[in-house]
Amino acid sequence: MIFELYSKRAAKKSGNVVDVYEYENIPQKLKVQTVQIFDEIFGNPDDYYRSDDRAVNVHRCYEEVVRILRREHGVMRLSGSKSYDDDFRLEYLNYILSSKSADFYLDAVEVGITAINVFCRSQSYRALEDAAHRCDEAIKEINYRIKENGVGFEWLNDQIVRIDSELVHAEIVKPALSFLNGAMYAGPRQEFLSAHKHYRAGEHKQAIVDCLKAFESTMKAICDKRGWTYDKGRATAKDLITICFDKGLVPSYWQNNLSNLKALLESGVPTGRNKNAGHGQGATPVDVDDSVVEYIMHMTASTILFLSKSEKELS
Repeated sequence: MIFELYSKRAAKKSGNVVDVYEYENIPQKLKVQTVQIFDEIFGNPDDYYRSDDRAVNVHRCYEEVVRILRREHGVMRLSGSKSYDDDFRLEYLNYILSSKSADFYLDAVEVGITAINVFCRSQSYRALEDAAHRCDEAIKEINYRIKENGVGFEWLNDQIVRIDSELVHAEIVKPALSFLNGAMYAGPRQEFLSAHKHYRAGEHKQAIVDCLKAFESTMKAICDKRGWTYDKGRATAKDLITICFDKGLVPSYWQNNLSNLKALLESGVPTGRNKNAGHGQGATPVDVDDSVVEYIMHMTASTILFLSKSEKELS
């Protein structure tokens, strides 16, 4: 059962909880998924005869990972006082599962991915012809699982980094969410958070749709606060943009920028049809790359931030 404590409600009202990612707590689900990925890519030495080079390689990989983590943390064993009798595989995987802090979990992931690149890419590691491809896919899935679980870190440039260390996220997305924290922006805030949720799940179409909704809802909220009339049932983004300009919310030279955002959002939503789709065959769903969706979401956030600040400064 989820129980929202007073302190959590108070933090939301004060604007202290305004991010779309979690940084302190690692879900057990993510720990389990991480263990499954590493176990699959590293392998299990017990699957081979002890004299088999593959068993030796897998054992050495786990041993190196465990020894690095032991040394850096200054402990004789990774998971409490339990002795694993040099079963480095079990010691490492249990360490991930039982990690008490996000930092320890991320340490294990960072050293583990480094080991993937050092040991597992060679075909001779486990006699796999597609070893390099498997490694790429494993690292890709680790990043995906972290994002899917709403944890704000990723493997980038050979290390684990916080996502909010990126300038756009720190200077645009989080401030935009802070502005949307007020009661008047409850609708667009929910839609923008929903866009992030869909993005983390790889649901690009839905993410872009929610960006457009958040953009429109922000303008509607401003119109409602200012008493500017609009057709609540039929007003489009174009109609709302026109009202905002007519009322002097933003300078006229910015009109093209808002219109371009509207066009970008609408064109980014795939129709999933081609000329043969009407006949029930040959339809090819159109998707959008991660980088494009990120661009659209950041552009939406910056526009929401701009509109919110403009409304606040409007006399």
